[in-house]
Amino acid sequence: MLEKGIAPHYNAPVTGLIVFLACMGMRGVLRTFPTRSIARPITGIAFGALFLYMFAFETVKFVTEETEFTPFFSNRRLTIQSLMRHGPRHLVIVRYAPGRSANAEWVYNSAEIDASSIVWARDMGDAQNSELIDYYPDRKVWLLEPDVVPPRLNLLSPIHDPARTASW
Repeated sequence: MLEKGIAPHYNAPVTGLIVFLACMGMRGVLRTFPTRSIARPITGIAFGALFLYMFAFETVKFVTEETEFTPFFSNRRLTIQSLMRHGPRHLVIVRYAPGRSANAEWVYNSAEIDASSIVWARDMGDAQNSELIDYYPDRKVWLLEPDVVPPRLNLLSPIHDPARTASW
């Protein structure tokens, strides 16, 4: 069960080795008992039952468990859908609350940020936000507060006007 844990993706490259070592260990245990011993089939049945139990347990857990990310992914998807109903080009400034969960990150951009429909950016303060808004003058500017329940999305300016930068 070493492949289960806090970060199983770190263990994924050695999972095959772990399974191999477990099988070799079981083989070694079975070889220590005489051929006609009752311990051999009991050991095999015990290992098989353990495997089936863990498989069933993890399957049921996966199907029924609601993780902390479920509301996050749902809110992010709904926010993106809402933005796309307002046109194709947006700049979303994300203002996080202090003490928020670091696991729910909203700011993800595609590889070609300038060509993407939505540009996500963290709130950096008035001066740096103004520079960012000036860099994307053809986009609708939004302020997203994801830590409010439900997340709050407010339109700051329909299409940026450099004269309104001072009011930001």
